[in-house]
Amino acid sequence: MTSTSVSSQGHKGLHLSSPLPIEEMIGAIGKNVDPFGMFTSLIRAQLAWLSHPAELGRAMAALSDD
Repeated sequence: MTSTSVSSQGHKGLHLSSPLPIEEMIGAIGKNVDPFGMFTSLIRAQLAWLSHPAELGRAMAALSDD
């Protein structure tokens, strides 16, 4: 089956267990460019912030208030 095939529930879309393209890119960078994992850690932290924009906004507002 391909990643865009219809599953047993009839949902057409990507398999959630397969890695996202950005995760594959981070893994490739980590293997080839970043042996100590510093860059990949920063990218993962940035992606976590961007996936929760409300919390990012609150943290930035609190920082500017301080």
